[in-house]
Amino acid sequence: MLYLGGVLGVAALAAPWIYLLAQRLAEAWPVCEVLAHHPFRRYVSRCLMVLALAGLWPLLRSLRIRNWTDLGLDRSRPVARETGAGFTVGVGLFLGLLLLSVFLDLREFSPVKSPGRVVGLLAGGVVSAGAVGILEEILFRGALYGMVRRVHGWWLAMGFSTVIYAVSHFLARVHWEGAIGWAAGFGVLGRSLRALLEVRGFLPEFLVLLAAGFVLAQARERSGSLWLPIGLHAGWVMGRKLADGFTEMVDPGAAFAESLLSVMMLVLTAVWVQWRHRTVLLRETPGDAHDEPGESLA
Repeated sequence: MLYLGGVLGVAALAAPWIYLLAQRLAEAWPVCEVLAHHPFRRYVSRCLMVLALAGLWPLLRSLRIRNWTDLGLDRSRPVARETGAGFTVGVGLFLGLLLLSVFLDLREFSPVKSPGRVVGLLAGGVVSAGAVGILEEILFRGALYGMVRRVHGWWLAMGFSTVIYAVSHFLARVHWEGAIGWAAGFGVLGRSLRALLEVRGFLPEFLVLLAAGFVLAQARERSGSLWLPIGLHAGWVMGRKLADGFTEMVDPGAAFAESLLSVMMLVLTAVWVQWRHRTVLLRETPGDAHDEPGESLA
């Protein structure tokens, strides 16, 4: 809890300064304008992610997670096969969801883009998919999941990591129109908390995030490593980038229907994970995982 509280507090304090610095850089160097155009809430969520990762190493050491295997990056498992299968299923089902949304008139294809723009979208999608898939899975299904699992068991670990994952991603959905002062970051966090209670406007989206977190935790538990959830997560990010780049929502009211379709996609993914790993591989006694040999983190 000290780790989470520290990350939230420092991120809320740092985000306004980084945001204002980006505005100054954009005024001095036009090449930095792309940074200045991001909304303030994005700065808060990125500060949270960077600080969470920065504090990860001392957290892992305090939890006696001494090697990559303890963290879930077990290279004795079929890395390419697990990651590749996860990515293929993740992006494949997401594209199926996208085509179904177009068929149901929830989305429509954007105007045809130039070849250079298409290449840029694809390259950006690949980079984002790889970075987000690896870093977020190490944080949520590696450190946080492992931290709770070794003490309280896998059911509580699954619930805890899923809720933290959903809440942290929910920050990116909250808009901030107020002044950017030193306390603006705390304002974004407070508005995010209030938004969670506004059932009609935000519950469908939050349920999708909860379902996604549950499926990724299920993949971590049943496969015995992070390779499958990394692939799934990267596939979803790639699918989202393709959806945002090549289609657009017909009506904002269609978001609710698309959320329901997203949950259906995640249910299918959970069934596939269950079928692929019918025998659960990760079943150590809580507290014993750190005794396994492996390559040191240090």
